[in-house]
Amino acid sequence: MPGEQCEYCGAVVPLPSHPRWEASAPRSGSGRRVGLALLIYLGIVGLIGWVCWWKWSAARPGGARAWERRELIRPLAADGARSYCLTFDETRHYRLSAWARGHCVWETPGVGQEAATGVAAVDARSQVVVWQHGRRVEAFEAGSGTSRWEQTLVEEPDSDGLRLSGDRVLVRRKDGWLECLRLDSGLPAWKHRFQPGSSASAFGVAGGRCWGPVARGWELLDLDSGTRRGSIAGPVDARWVNHWMVGREDAGSLDALSGKWRWRQAWPPGFGWFASLEAAPLESGGSVWVSNRHSVLELGSRLRTVVPAGDDQVQLLLASASRLVTADAPSWDGSRWTVRGRDRASGKPVWSFRVEARSPLGSLGMADWFALEQHGAVVVVQALGDPPRLRIDRLDFQSGRVLAHQDVTLRNAFLATLSNLLPVRDGMVFRAATRLARLTPTGEVRLEDPET
Repeated sequence: MPGEQCEYCGAVVPLPSHPRWEASAPRSGSGRRVGLALLIYLGIVGLIGWVCWWKWSAARPGGARAWERRELIRPLAADGARSYCLTFDETRHYRLSAWARGHCVWETPGVGQEAATGVAAVDARSQVVVWQHGRRVEAFEAGSGTSRWEQTLVEEPDSDGLRLSGDRVLVRRKDGWLECLRLDSGLPAWKHRFQPGSSASAFGVAGGRCWGPVARGWELLDLDSGTRRGSIAGPVDARWVNHWMVGREDAGSLDALSGKWRWRQAWPPGFGWFASLEAAPLESGGSVWVSNRHSVLELGSRLRTVVPAGDDQVQLLLASASRLVTADAPSWDGSRWTVRGRDRASGKPVWSFRVEARSPLGSLGMADWFALEQHGAVVVVQALGDPPRLRIDRLDFQSGRVLAHQDVTLRNAFLATLSNLLPVRDGMVFRAATRLARLTPTGEVRLEDPET
């Protein structure tokens, strides 16, 4: 029997015992061990389940977790139903997200820093969105975000080197190579080497042809096969908008099938290279309209000055069958702009509308206001501060009378600025301060992303 030895006499004194204590002591230690093991097992299972749910919620379409804030970087492409934007989350990953009516329809898994300068384009006919970031080119279903194909290029493309035309995807690389991929499969169709270091505006696509700069002009290729179809003589530093060319000394219209000029005319004295940097040509009624900051020209069968050069600043905004719409400002104050409707034949002002915002769309892609045509009306969108808000005025194209007015408040917007304007059918998608906005065909502005 266990006992305790006395320190004086050395006798062993037996300890009191109880049957219940002797029987329960082993069971108590074993129970604690079993409970601890069960607790550890449940913790491991819970941790694995949480990690699996975390990865699944991040990868699934529209799987933005509630505690992760999506920051809108810029809209990349848009169609009539959705806006496709580059977003940035708290895990420092970039994603391509599709937004419609204030909700995220789908988004891609997060990628690294190489996507910060990525670009995207959407083909409305086949409902495919193509996203180029780094050396990767990916295609997704526009409605669901399902991946169609992925292609990795040998060399990284230029930041503005992606373009869709028909069933072809054109990617312009930094080393001068133009790669053509098939839109349905992503497989290479052909590639051709042009002059390296050229900007995106030096390339043209129209009428089943594409062309790019070479040593002494442009080389014309068949868009389907990449076969050489001829060459075009001219200045390689010109700017192309579809088949319209705006050069340093002249402008012209190209017949893409034959590779010959429909017409080509020289600028009048004082009107030249500055025009190709400031404004793209506008086509209306069989004529092309070009402006710099002081005059407006009509390019057709002959060259005609519509608004002669003067002291005030003049920028061409819109052209219709009977009216030209310009933005005018005094030369001594570039922040006081007035929208004027002018007679197409004489160029004389017919009506005017005072704009409160400071500057229209400039070369950096940022603006305080812009104007476009919708169903026979001129829609003027302004970004105003104190408090930050958008002001939308719908004007009659012929008389300039205000038909409708709308104000949209921008909360948590530290700077009311418009940027990344993407024209869509009968509307516009743009970034208003920190929000994604869409100008609908009815002339109203709707915020696409939920406020964070």
